[in-house]
Amino acid sequence: MSFKAAVTRAIEYRAENGTIPTIGAIAEYTGTEFNRRCQFLGDAIRTDRKHGYPRSIRLRAMLDGFSAHTYLWLGLDEADSDAYLSSNEAIRALNSDYITPIHHKYAFQRATEPTIDAVPTIYGTIDRGRFEPTAAVESDLSPLLSAEGTLVLKPVSEGRGDGVYVLEDGEQARLKMGSGTIESTVADLAADLDGYLVTEFLEQHDYAASIFPGATNTIRIHTLVDPETGEISLHRPSHRFGSRESAPIDNWSKGGYTAPIDTDTGEIGRLIALDGASRSRLRTHPETDARVAGVTVPYWAELRNLVREAAAIHRDAPLVGWDVVVTEDGPVLLEGNARPSIVGLQLTEGLLTDERLRRALEQA
Repeated sequence: MSFKAAVTRAIEYRAENGTIPTIGAIAEYTGTEFNRRCQFLGDAIRTDRKHGYPRSIRLRAMLDGFSAHTYLWLGLDEADSDAYLSSNEAIRALNSDYITPIHHKYAFQRATEPTIDAVPTIYGTIDRGRFEPTAAVESDLSPLLSAEGTLVLKPVSEGRGDGVYVLEDGEQARLKMGSGTIESTVADLAADLDGYLVTEFLEQHDYAASIFPGATNTIRIHTLVDPETGEISLHRPSHRFGSRESAPIDNWSKGGYTAPIDTDTGEIGRLIALDGASRSRLRTHPETDARVAGVTVPYWAELRNLVREAAAIHRDAPLVGWDVVVTEDGPVLLEGNARPSIVGLQLTEGLLTDERLRRALEQA
């Protein structure tokens, strides 16, 4: 929140609640905000230095409460930043009673799969380098890999694609990650892993593989459970696509690309890409030259229904970003995020321009 927006909100709060409660609220907000700003500042400096953004842009972004990287991704050098959230703290507060059941991936899937079949199969966990299969799996990790060919290993509680690996079978097993590929025995590759899920690898639909085959290209779509009516609405879907830098994942924060999707039709818009400090909108993927803008996501109606079902199960978190991959057989729900990225929520316009989203956050 910018300084101007903070002052405006304080004035409105005083008009409704009086002077003394406003002073208390300002004191509480200032302490919390100071801590958040210090953490933000450290993260922003590290990120922005890595990308080498000009000092003038870094300063403008910081004054508005953003890292330069996020500031440029959102196009805020040409937009009114007061309409944009600069952090997901308000969303965290809205979902505060139900963040862990969604973010703990094992618990989330066990709570979801009795109602929704379209989730990846969990084969087991890896704790302190040791594979513990589920009751339905009778083999160790090495023969499981031989049978399946490819597996996904992901931390139970991390987000943003951090620590996600793809394990492939071969003369020597291959562990693929953003920084490259390691070849060794399965036991050696798993030895340093702790707190990991082992799940099936989902083959994505041809439309997505043809755009970028080196990553599983996923969709993020948000649901809001209305606090008064219980109605579930869909908001601001986007399609992520991998790159050589991000592979085997697709996250924009790891070097991938993202494009908005029309909520009603499933048609993908133009990709958003950063080249230095310049933001551009591309009709094709810059590395494969495959068309992106104008492509319609298959099974879009089924995907919309799938995330509505998930939101109904986990309605104690009112605003959630759902990650979905579309396969040849339909959409599959990968996971939920109760602290969704402010970039994904604000690709085309600030979140505060949406009356329903703004009203929900004000009640947090």
